[in-house]
Amino acid sequence: MVSPKSVPPPTVEGFWATIEAAWAVIDDTGMRAQLLTSPTDDLVWHLDCHQNQLIFELENILAHYTSEQLRIWEGHLFDATMALRSQEHCEFLGSGKEFFGTAGWVVLCGRDFYALVVACPEWGGVHGRPIHLHRIAKDIRSERRREAMQA
Repeated sequence: MVSPKSVPPPTVEGFWATIEAAWAVIDDTGMRAQLLTSPTDDLVWHLDCHQNQLIFELENILAHYTSEQLRIWEGHLFDATMALRSQEHCEFLGSGKEFFGTAGWVVLCGRDFYALVVACPEWGGVHGRPIHLHRIAKDIRSERRREAMQA
């Protein structure tokens, strides 16, 4: 569990630090590092097994953010996602709704894999189940509004 004192600030570096903090509780036995050298469907399947835990951990981290900090975090997510929006990237990541889920998976794999896919779009061709990361912060804000209305 992340304490409020250890939550990264909502900067670009802090954005990537939240992803790494979510991974810090996962024992992936080096599988995520293998994405940088030899992504395979089997490897992706094993990483997908951690998806629910990763999202849970990321939600716990982001729950410590204020609404303004969540908006800033979402802005960094948007920028990261849009860097994958070229025609060449879409050939490997898909288009439309599919693109956002696939791009979310690439981002959730961390900054190193993300940078590799930005530079070499074909590395995004092996990807896991879609993850709509933009929904996490939105859901947290919605929950806060519901709680405020009930109080």
